[in-house]
Amino acid sequence: IKKYKFNKQKMLSIDTNAKTVKGQKYNYLTAIVYFASHKQSGFNVCAQASKQCSENCLFFAGRGKFKNIQKSRIKKTRYYFEYRNNFMHQLKHEIQLFLNKAKRVNMIPCIRLNGTSDINYYSYKFDNDLNIFDTFKEVQFYDYSVIYKRMCLYMDNKLPKNYHLTFSRKEDNQFSVMQVLNNGFNASVVFEKYLPKIYKGFEVINGDQSDLRFLDKKNVVVGLVYKKTKGDNTKINKDSFIIKQSEVLK
Repeated sequence: IKKYKFNKQKMLSIDTNAKTVKGQKYNYLTAIVYFASHKQSGFNVCAQASKQCSENCLFFAGRGKFKNIQKSRIKKTRYYFEYRNNFMHQLKHEIQLFLNKAKRVNMIPCIRLNGTSDINYYSYKFDNDLNIFDTFKEVQFYDYSVIYKRMCLYMDNKLPKNYHLTFSRKEDNQFSVMQVLNNGFNASVVFEKYLPKIYKGFEVINGDQSDLRFLDKKNVVVGLVYKKTKGDNTKINKDSFIIKQSEVLK
């Protein structure tokens, strides 16, 4: 029997995000894995991140603005890449503890494995040949992703049934966003100041009300209002990661 050494550092964060806490009013308890974004750790966790996508990552928002949190996430990311088996078995263990907690407090558990990353978790297999999603079939997992090939797998029902994906718009994938929407699925879009009712002919819902994307109606734009972070010098124009307010009605 293989032995796996667990790290003292926790892999899962449970409702430490102001947005995920909002899910509690719907009786959901949310656990998220937060890595150091893009290449902050020396490893690339967002293979298709654009320049502005990387600059505006949530890694620098909320608790992520603190140096100790950033260092902790860098350490966790390196642990994932350097000790993959240990990481995944610890994650599996922590998910079970999370499910036990959710049961104790009579709440519905949900898990987002890519809080500040865009990693393919379903390819890793445990000793019983099951991936993390198949190991916990009763749990709702969800993510945002900018990887169009992954989104295509989701749209073709080739990903685990308990894994929900929302495609994310960045400054260089507008065509793919429209493909996703035209196929009846959802895409998240960041707007400069306030959310329009319609974007490119599709209904816009308020994605800031909670992070429970798997509860969203289908074929909508998940609107997110831009939150400026410290030291953020992003120029908002027609080619921006953020939709300029004057462009909303076009």
